This record gives sequence, C-alpha cells and structure tokens, in this order.
Amino acid sequence: MAHYVLPPGRSGAGPLDLALRVGTTDDYAAVRDLHRRCSAASRALRYHCGTPELRPRIWQQLSDPRAGCTLLVSLTVPPHHTVAVGHLLGTNTPGSAELALLVEDRWQSRGIGTALADCLFDLARSIGVHSVSFVSGAGNCRAQRIARHLAARAADTARTADAPRAAVTLALA
Repeated sequence: MAHYVLPPGRSGAGPLDLALRVGTTDDYAAVRDLHRRCSAASRALRYHCGTPELRPRIWQQLSDPRAGCTLLVSLTVPPHHTVAVGHLLGTNTPGSAELALLVEDRWQSRGIGTALADCLFDLARSIGVHSVSFVSGAGNCRAQRIARHLAARAADTARTADAPRAAVTLALA
C-alpha cells in the first residue's frame, strides 16, 4: 500500500490523506459501495452507458490480474471509504492497454483522478506497455483535463473524436 498526501484541490478543500493499493476480487463490497455513492451521471461517464449497479461478475472481470491491474484509492481517516478506482486493462492488441477511472462525485476536482491516472500510466510504462488509450465522453471536462495531463507525459499522442466519445491514445517512450 502506498500513502499519498495530495495538496489542496482546485475546489479549495484542504490536503487529502489517501492510501493507494491494488484492488482484488475481495474488494467487491467496497467498490460496489463506491458505485452506489456515485451519481448515475458519473457512472455513465465511466462506463459509457447507464450502469445502475456494479455486478459481482463485472467486478471479477475488472479486478482479475489476467485482465490488467486495478488500483483503489481510500481515505486513511474514518470512514476509510474507497473514493476512487482505476483500471489498466489489456486490450486485444499486444502491448496496449486501456486506462479507466471512476472517482466518487464528492471527491472529484481534488486531483485524485489525475494522481491515479499518473500511477496507472507509470505502471503501464514499467510493465512494457507501449500504448495506452483513454476513452471518455466528449463533454467530460474532468476526463479531458486528465487526458491532456497524460498527453504531456507521452512520447506521442493521437486523438479521435466520435461524438459522443473522445479517445486519446498515448505512445509511451
């Protein structure tokens, strides 16, 4: 488990004391509860469709190490909720992966999504992934901001916009 203290976010909230760790199938209840605390709009932006509930079978697929890596961000102080989940999932193309994030609504705009994306980006680079895609809704300003942040760290960037989605493919050096 890694320990992070994020500086005050854009929302003006104070510093955040967070724990980052690898998620497993055993974390289903915590991630299900995170999904329940997220608005329908946030879940739709993450899954690109209406997803009213995280099903155990879907969580098993997302958290299976053979599919990639799942990271959880939790508060280090009570109530110790999981406030974000990030996935680096393998694709059908060898050496490429997709990055996906979900941050609980009340914790958005505090740098958690960007920090989690940075961790997954670094992980991708360390395990030999050479191309990471990040798909979001074209109107998802927070995700687009994270995509621009990651693009600044990439060797090359390709963008596609096919309303209502926008995709960024990042070539890792």
